[in-house]
Amino acid sequence: PSDRAAEAELFRCRSVCTFPPTAFVESLQAPASTAFLRFQALAALREVCLREWAVSPPADRCGMRSFLLQFAAQHVSELPDYVTSSALQTVAILLKRGWVEEEATAMACAAGPGGAQQPQPSAAAQLLNSAVSAAASSSDSSGGASQHMCLRLLSLVVSEFLADANTSSAMGLSLTDHAAAYERFQDSPHGLVSVFSAAVSAINIAFDRATQAAQAAGNTSPQPVCGAVQLSAAPALAGLVKT
Repeated sequence: PSDRAAEAELFRCRSVCTFPPTAFVESLQAPASTAFLRFQALAALREVCLREWAVSPPADRCGMRSFLLQFAAQHVSELPDYVTSSALQTVAILLKRGWVEEEATAMACAAGPGGAQQPQPSAAAQLLNSAVSAAASSSDSSGGASQHMCLRLLSLVVSEFLADANTSSAMGLSLTDHAAAYERFQDSPHGLVSVFSAAVSAINIAFDRATQAAQAAGNTSPQPVCGAVQLSAAPALAGLVKT
């Protein structure tokens, strides 16, 4: 009964909630929340963030992306895959939704009254950079879980940017806006090429680990790259091929 009541409250709040979506954040954080309830909370949170995008403070949008990524990282080993995947997809959607605006803001700050300066990465690019670094890292105390999670995020990001208005997740962008987001993502030094490099590095790292493990076991035959890494990295590789 308590689960049904909590789910009913989420549905009630979904259409009237404004930013920040506190009720849904609390549902995600509550230890008593079931996996399905958290999945519903993520869907509601994503809907509110996109609906209230124009009136929500940029800093709060960035904070929401960081919170969701942290949530996924903290629960990746304990929650069902469909829950963490929903959290990561929401991060990817919010990254695309804000990419053009945040990149333009970063460029405008660099060309301010003090003279032209080297533009600093936008907030979206900084979050993506951290995921790229983790995906390409050879040191992972979580046994590879963090690397795989970040690769999944990068794959979802590339998939969202490759999609047009007909196939993308609903995010309130016109066809022109989708095209502009992809162009900016393709041209940015923190965008598609950076993600591609991380995917290649992750595959090389996985191959080296598999080879070392085989050698330690006395097997000198060439070893296939870890399937999870291959599947996670594939969309990033395909994204660069498309260009």
